[in-house]
This record gives sequence, C-alpha cells and structure tokens, in this order.
Amino acid sequence: MIQTTKDYYEKLTQKLDAALHAEERSVFGFFIKHYRFTYLIIFGIVLAGLFAVATLPREANPEVKIPIAIVATPYPGASPTDVEQLVTNEIEDVVKNLDDLKKYTSVSRLGVSQVTVEFEAEADLQESFQKLRDAVDTAKPQLPSDAEDPEVVEIRFEDEPIVTYSLVGELSEVELKDTADVLQRKFESIKNVSKVEVRGAVEREFQVIVDQTAL
Repeated sequence: MIQTTKDYYEKLTQKLDAALHAEERSVFGFFIKHYRFTYLIIFGIVLAGLFAVATLPREANPEVKIPIAIVATPYPGASPTDVEQLVTNEIEDVVKNLDDLKKYTSVSRLGVSQVTVEFEAEADLQESFQKLRDAVDTAKPQLPSDAEDPEVVEIRFEDEPIVTYSLVGELSEVELKDTADVLQRKFESIKNVSKVEVRGAVEREFQVIVDQTAL
C-alpha cells in the first residue's frame, strides 16, 4: 500500500513537471518566467497611452463632412407638373451618371425644383461636388428660358445653427415679426456671428385677385 502511494505521487510529480516545462516553452510561460521584462512592456504601453491621450487633438465642434448636395432650381409661376417635366427630369438625367453616386431624390413644388444628391461616404467630396456643378451646367441649355439658373448647395454640418432663441409674447404676428427683425439685425452686428435666420415668422405679402368676369 505504501509502495503504491509512493508510485502514484512520483507519477503525479512527473506529470506536473512535464506540464510545467511545456508551459515554460509557451508564450505565456515566457512572460511569466521573465516577469521583469513583462513589467517593462506594461509600463511602456501605459506610458504610450498617456502620451496619446495628451497629444490627441480635441475640438469643441469638429468638422463633419456630409456627402450630400442639393440642386435647387427656381421656376417662378410654374405648376409642380411643369417643374417636374421641364426642370427636374433634365437635372436628374445629368445627375444619374455621376461617379460615386449613392442615390438621388427629387421634389417638384410650385415654382421650384429640388434634387438631393448623396455620394458614397468614401468619395472625394470636393471633386464629387465639382463634377455635380459641371453636370448641372450642361443641363442649363435644356431648361426653360424663364427658369432661373440651378444652384448647387453643399450640406455642411457647421451651417447648422449653434444657438436657437424662441420669441414668445402677447403680440400680434406682425409685431412678433418686426421684433424678430430687430433682434436679427442686432445679432448680426455681433462680432464673429456668421449668419442669423428668422424662421417660422409670417411673411407679409400682397395678393392680386383678378375679376375674371371683368377681364
């Protein structure tokens, strides 16, 4: 019985020694055995991480490039059907063959055509936008003579308003609009203010109602 127990422990010791030698020859065993070298590598990684964090450029409002542009073409007095047939379709014909084009959509309203063009995210946007302008220029001769020239507008993240104020008060719509105009002029006079827009206000207009019978 004693001999059997001794043989068992000898075999167990041999197995443990063999496993230990095998582990020492592995990648993890190397780092465990040379622990000082391991500490040095960890220290180097931490130091490189701290250096990267300290030198990483940070911006409060980073530039975000949006691969979208809008082709707007005013056609005063034209119905949506005429706008689509005479303007929108012509613009679409030259847009659909552009390189790196992802998709395009269009909207034809009373007196205005709007074609939204989206390029692939990996495309060179400046080159793509320039090709879009060139393509739109080739479509100008096919547009009606009384339609205005198409305008290509790039969608920019920085063009979004930074601060938005709401004007509320017990005033008429006309008085609110007049007050908003005054605030707009004051805001535009502030240094480094790029643009101030008034949205949602009622625009004053004149209507000419023709008596068909009298005509």
